[in-house]
Amino acid sequence: MTSSPHISTLTQLPTMSTTTTQAATSTATTQAAAPAANQVSPTNIQALFTAALTALCGGGGGGGGGFSPQGPAQQQPQQPIPQAIDIKVGGKLPTVFDSDHTKADKFINEVKAYLHHNKDVAGFNSPMKKVTFTLTLMQGDKVDGWCETMGDFLDGLEDHHNIPALWTFFLQLQYSRTNSKTLKPIKRPV
Repeated sequence: MTSSPHISTLTQLPTMSTTTTQAATSTATTQAAAPAANQVSPTNIQALFTAALTALCGGGGGGGGGFSPQGPAQQQPQQPIPQAIDIKVGGKLPTVFDSDHTKADKFINEVKAYLHHNKDVAGFNSPMKKVTFTLTLMQGDKVDGWCETMGDFLDGLEDHHNIPALWTFFLQLQYSRTNSKTLKPIKRPV
């Protein structure tokens, strides 16, 4: 928009409204900006955390702190933080898993934390990459056959199999296998 002596340019205010003024008539109009489709309010985030913690902890009770019943002071929609480009892998690699079932939960928690920390790195959100990454951290005689079997399974998959359920099912298999009191090695085919 070009400026003339009688009209000021549009100004974007922090309250997400635009103001236009004309010097000749001294009229001001305010128009709320339409919310973008990808905006998320702090109340939405609070509800997601509350639901997740309720499911995790089995219901109410305890606590204190947190948001007031009205939530955070400003309830204006917020834009998600844009994903940065060219992110490098960071964080400490999880400890290598050697089939000690007493360390299985700790191992999976470390893998999940590492993957979550690096979720903005290209490829780290791929369920196939998550499974492959986890298999690279499993070493030793008792896990060699398992890793080979899982590797062969992954080799037979196509791109359209790269869905979140793949990672979920792998974790379920890994959990049931490592939480058995009698962890038996999977033998490599001869």
